[in-house]
Amino acid sequence: MALMMLVGLASTSCKRDTQPRIEKPTEFVLNTPPFAANTLILTEEGTFKMTCSQPNYGPAVCADYALEASIQDPEKVADPEVMMLTTHSTTAAMELPASELALAMCQLMGAVDEANADKYDPAVRPVWVRAVASVPGADYATVRSNWVKLDNVQPYFAVPVPGKLWLIGDVTGWDINNPTPEYILQEDMDAIGSKIYSGTFPIASDKAAGGFRFFLELGNWDNIAVQIGSAEPNFWEEHISLDADGAYSGACFWGQGNWDIDNHPGGNLKMTVDLNTMKVYFEAVD
Repeated sequence: MALMMLVGLASTSCKRDTQPRIEKPTEFVLNTPPFAANTLILTEEGTFKMTCSQPNYGPAVCADYALEASIQDPEKVADPEVMMLTTHSTTAAMELPASELALAMCQLMGAVDEANADKYDPAVRPVWVRAVASVPGADYATVRSNWVKLDNVQPYFAVPVPGKLWLIGDVTGWDINNPTPEYILQEDMDAIGSKIYSGTFPIASDKAAGGFRFFLELGNWDNIAVQIGSAEPNFWEEHISLDADGAYSGACFWGQGNWDIDNHPGGNLKMTVDLNTMKVYFEAVD
C-alpha cells in the first residue's frame, strides 16, 4: 500500500511539471517599420504591417498580439489616451487593416459618431503605436511594448454612419441643390450598410399627388445611377393608391420615374426603400 501511494504521488508530480509555465515577460520590442518616416495614407481597403519581438513567456506558449494607437506624444503626456485596434494576431508579424487605424484616430479626436463629425481633423499628423501581447487566462502576463512614432499619417473619416436617401418631389419644391434635412430617409444605426432606408414625413394630399422620387446624391438631374424611381424613363408618372389600410408596396428602379399617390389623405407618411429587393413601402401613419 505504501508503494502504491508513492507511485501515485510521483505520477501527480510528473504531470504538474509537464504543463507549460508562463513567465512574466521582461523583454518585448515593437520594431520601427520602414515607412515610419514617410506618409502613411490610410484607405478603406489598405493594410499596413508591424512586427515585434516575441515576449519571453517560456516554451510552448502561444501569445496574442494587438496594436494600440495614440495621437498624443507619450514623451509629453504621461498617460496618453489610447485605442486598441480590433484585429489580433497569433504571430509577431501583424498585418492590420488601415481602416482600423483610421477609426481609432477618429475616436481619439472625439469624432465618435456622425453628430461629432465636426471634431474630425483630416490633417496629416503623427501617430504613436505600441504592441500588446497577452496569453488567454493569464492576465498577469499581459505586456506592452515600447512606443513607435509614425511621423505622417493621413486619416479619413472612418466612423460608420447610416446611409441616406433624399426625398425629392413636389413636397420639397423639386430642388436638388438645396437639400431639405427634414426629408431624409436613412438606415437604422444598428443596421448600417443594410441598404434599407426609412423616414416619416408630413406630406399634404396635393404634395403626395404632385410626385416624388429618391436620390442617393444631389446636384445632378442626369445621373440616373443615384436616382430611385417608379420606372427608368424620365417624366414617367406612376399613379398609385394606398390600400384600405393606408399602405402601398411595389417595385422601384434605378431611374427617373415618379410616384404620385392619388389618395393620400394628408398627414404623416412613412416611406421605406429597400435597395436589396428593389421595393418601396409607403404607409399613412398617425
